[in-house]
Amino acid sequence: LSLIRKQREVFPSSSKTALSRLESMLQCLGQIHVMKIYKHVCPFNNELPLLVKPIVKKGTIEWYERVLHLTQKKVKAQNSEDDMIHSLIEMTNTLNIDLAAADTCYNPLYERILNVTYFDITFRQLEKVLDVEFHKTVQQTLRKPDSTIRTEIQESKGNIGTGLFELYLALQEFSSFRERLVMGERKQKLHIVQYYQWFRFAVQKWLDIAKTKAKQRIHRAVQLDKVVDVKSGVKYSTSSVDVVCCFAQITEFWKQLKWPDLVDAFPLVQQIIKDICDGAVLYADLIHQKLIAEGYYDEEGQFDISEPLCITINNVEHVRKALKPLPDTLQFDRLQSELDKSNVRIQTNLYTMIKESDSNMSKKIKTVVDRVADKMRPDIKKDVFHLNWAPETVPAEDAVGDLMTYLDNNLLTLNSNLLKSNFDRILQSIWEELLEEFKEVIETEEPRQTLFYKRMYEALGLLVDFFNANEKGLTMAELQSKEFKDLKNRLSLYKMDTFALMEKFYEEKLEQQV
Repeated sequence: LSLIRKQREVFPSSSKTALSRLESMLQCLGQIHVMKIYKHVCPFNNELPLLVKPIVKKGTIEWYERVLHLTQKKVKAQNSEDDMIHSLIEMTNTLNIDLAAADTCYNPLYERILNVTYFDITFRQLEKVLDVEFHKTVQQTLRKPDSTIRTEIQESKGNIGTGLFELYLALQEFSSFRERLVMGERKQKLHIVQYYQWFRFAVQKWLDIAKTKAKQRIHRAVQLDKVVDVKSGVKYSTSSVDVVCCFAQITEFWKQLKWPDLVDAFPLVQQIIKDICDGAVLYADLIHQKLIAEGYYDEEGQFDISEPLCITINNVEHVRKALKPLPDTLQFDRLQSELDKSNVRIQTNLYTMIKESDSNMSKKIKTVVDRVADKMRPDIKKDVFHLNWAPETVPAEDAVGDLMTYLDNNLLTLNSNLLKSNFDRILQSIWEELLEEFKEVIETEEPRQTLFYKRMYEALGLLVDFFNANEKGLTMAELQSKEFKDLKNRLSLYKMDTFALMEKFYEEKLEQQV
């Protein structure tokens, strides 16, 4: 039994030979205890598990005291708050290693041979002593009004809280071992599992700092923008990549925290969502302001669909798409379920926050895209004019040739450099411009011969096929909008001769009577 007390030194878990010796010793101990001669010589001894459990407890406490002594020796040299925190980190990590060994190496032997839950006993003992030491350290550091660590966090100085974050993760790992307790033991009250409450103010401040740094990073990313190629062939610039990476770091930080109390976590998640959404909208605004400063909305000067313009549109879309995984990443449904169970009512809907930011960014993209169509309008207008004023003997395929060549040249650049979603947006905007031009011709020009309207009708059909591009462009549902149907219906009437119109009129009257 004395060897069991010193088990960690005598039978280290890192040695297979030592573990084999421990197994043999436990088997011998078990055999001795069931021998008749043992019961005759020691009739009043307890059952073997009852003898072993106190020894395991005592051995664990003695080992802990040795670990504590070694870590505290390092602190006494400096006696600073940082040293105290790092001492607690080192000790907690040592306990975590010991618990891992207890779970995987020692417990199977004790449970199989002696029917003793070695891991449960060890965890219970270490949980009590660590809880005492943790609260003692907290009293001497974080809870002191003049604590330098607390002051650093409150004043957001430098790279604050690194030690606290390490301590949080170490305690988180320690607390996670409770899941390996047997069910009855797991239900008993544990103190250390409430460790996260002491870090609440630090996490809040960490998030505040993350928000400030994210804003600074977004501004700097836009200022130092450079084009980068990605494997898909679509191009972004470094600013969008940096911003998305910044958001990922914030969410990854939260995922690492694994905040145990989901009800308490909601305000923190809400702040994270707000900060990320605000950052995304800020980025879209800065990109838009940059376009304005570069003369994108100026009326004068030649307009060309350039690669930098496409990249700018892609950037906003790339950042906008980074918002979509947030509900899954931050487990919105799980949070809501826990709030419902606890009968906690909330005013803010996390999905709504993302939806509003997404809508805001989509509007920014549409503003830029619509401007592309506006800039193309004079050339479209000119080509539509040529279509309409070409000799009536010229077929629709030839009359619409200039227009389709112009569109093809510009759309080729767009298709090569834009994300599919952005390309479809621009296609839609240009399509709406074309419909407007066709409508304007019908409403402003003097009445013409039916051949004129027939050619317009056929040209409209050719343009539908062009924009659909065998389902690679706009869908037929997107092309056949209300405006398109109205225009097509008017052209179908205008291209009819008098007799055909009369026949159609009477057919409709007949249908009404039926």
